[in-house]
Amino acid sequence: MKVKNIHVWLILVFAALHFFCCISCRALKVADEHVLTLLTIAMIFILCYWREMKIFSMISAVIIVNVMAYLTGNSLPKLLTPLMGETVWVYATSTFVTTLVLGFSFEFVMNLLSKGRKERQNFRQRWIVHLNDRIVPVKTEQIAYFFSENKSNYLVADDGNKYLIDSTIESIERDLDPAAFFRINRGSIVALSAIDSAKKKAGRYVVEVHPALGLNMVVARSRVDAFLAWLAR
Repeated sequence: MKVKNIHVWLILVFAALHFFCCISCRALKVADEHVLTLLTIAMIFILCYWREMKIFSMISAVIIVNVMAYLTGNSLPKLLTPLMGETVWVYATSTFVTTLVLGFSFEFVMNLLSKGRKERQNFRQRWIVHLNDRIVPVKTEQIAYFFSENKSNYLVADDGNKYLIDSTIESIERDLDPAAFFRINRGSIVALSAIDSAKKKAGRYVVEVHPALGLNMVVARSRVDAFLAWLAR
């Protein structure tokens, strides 16, 4: 299963930070447990944030990974000591390897869960939206995109009509076929059928859609690789 490149680099950077922090703290004769724990929390929190996980899921992931880090970090030096001797390099190498294993294991499990949810999903075929004092059914194949504005969420149909919708962006994304729709940033979901092009401006991709309502449809940096892969499929 492919892990996003940006996540790979993030895990490698945090593994290196763990390594050098361990060496530095032990050279200064300072306890490193709290600093290493904070680094692990920061890594998992960022990975969860990019996946836009709910706060309860974030907290659960942080707790589980830190418990595993504690257990692995205490047992791995015992395996490395016969090979490397009782030196600071044993503990530095141990925390480096532990961070890599936990980081990539977390990504692998999250990708499996995400794939499983998508495979089991029965995607919505019709949406109920508000138009003045009426509610209107809109078929999924008639939807061009969703977007957030002023703390409200809207559905834009392929005929250019814009409707207020009583759903969060997260719940909307779960109800859509990922082959036909893509969430380009925290507040916008675009249908493949509505995309005219994607232009790169100042290092960011801006999606041009129809019908155009003057919205700035910018692809989040963390989603660029997945977006390009989605377009290619």
